Order: sequence, then C-alpha cells, then structure tokens
Amino acid sequence: MHARRAATLLQSSNVAYKFGISGPFWYASGATVQVLLFAILAVEVKRKAPTVHTVLEVIKARWGRPAHLVYLFFCLATNIIVTGMLILGGAAVINALTGEPRSLVRHASSPDVKRAWTHWQCARTTGLQV
Repeated sequence: MHARRAATLLQSSNVAYKFGISGPFWYASGATVQVLLFAILAVEVKRKAPTVHTVLEVIKARWGRPAHLVYLFFCLATNIIVTGMLILGGAAVINALTGEPRSLVRHASSPDVKRAWTHWQCARTTGLQV
C-alpha cells in the first residue's frame, strides 16, 4: 500500500507542476471510490479474521497452500512492477523539474548507483578517503 501512495504522490506532484493547484485535486478525485471501498473491505476482513496481517495469510487460511503459492507469485510480481513504477515516476518528476532525460534519471536510480552513492557517503561521513 505504501508504494502505491508514493507513486501517487510522485505523479500528483508532477501534475501539480504542469497544471497548477487543480491538477492534484482532479488526479486524486479519480481514486476516491477505490479508497472508500478498500476501507470497507479492510474493516470486514479484520472482523472475520482478526489475527491475519497480510493478504497471503487470508488466502492460505481460506483456500490452502496451492492458492497461497499462486498469490505469492503474483504478489511478488506486483512488488517488482510497483518498484519499476516508482523509479519511472521519480524520473518523470525529475524530468519535469529539471529537464534531465528520463533515461539518465532511471540509470542514476539503479541499485548499483545507489549502492555506490551510499558507500561514498558512508566513507565521507566516517572520514575515510575514497
């Protein structure tokens, strides 16, 4: 759920930059019905299964191990897709603000670049010469 909110925040800030204050309002108003329905569904699931924490626990308890494995695959695939969406959303926002090409921004947000940047920052803060 957090990833979806982050992607929405990235895109709504991009829409705000392009269309002004009304952009995020109309962007967010499209998701109002889904948010309300999910809130009702979440309350009902918590009433019927108060000890579960994830969708996969609900699936395993209701339909067993085979369905659990199928949903596990789809949940992992969804997480990978959402991660890609976040990278592309961040690239779109940076592109809109700075004019940098999206391909450059996507490359700069790759895990290897992040790892190297983190290493360099840790070395710099501890006083090591890199």
